[in-house]
Amino acid sequence: MDKLIRLSVRTQLDLVQRAPRLGAYSDAEQEALLTEALDLLRDANVRETEIAEIRAHAWDRWILSDYVHHALGGSTIPEDNAVHGEWRRLIEFGANPTPDEVDDFLRRTGNFDGLHKDLAEGYRYYRDHRLHQRPEVWARRMDARGLKKRPPSGSTSSPTVAG
Repeated sequence: MDKLIRLSVRTQLDLVQRAPRLGAYSDAEQEALLTEALDLLRDANVRETEIAEIRAHAWDRWILSDYVHHALGGSTIPEDNAVHGEWRRLIEFGANPTPDEVDDFLRRTGNFDGLHKDLAEGYRYYRDHRLHQRPEVWARRMDARGLKKRPPSGSTSSPTVAG
């Protein structure tokens, strides 16, 4: 029975996160399902270390990937061709860049500000604590579109926004 409960919870959490990424479940619904699933495991006397492993694989890796994805402008390819390769490497699912790598990329491209910065900071916090530091920032993640293009060296013009 214990194995069935573990498999059921792992599958449930994975399906919630793999569901169509827009409009599938609200953030509140997702959190309620997570809490219910983890409580079920605890009620079945599953060890906390195993619960943490299930959660890390079926839940947290998706949240972490979404933080990076949105902090780096979502699906909008940066206008600055010079950063495409690095952007693709960082944004790839499962790449697991460090928070410092994300921050450094955003700084070098002139995008360590506004919602991009807030999401990068949220990524760092979630990675350390497995909690959203600022749920209101997480709720706005879909608003982070594209990265600004750096003006050419010596230019005084303002950067443009991609997308």
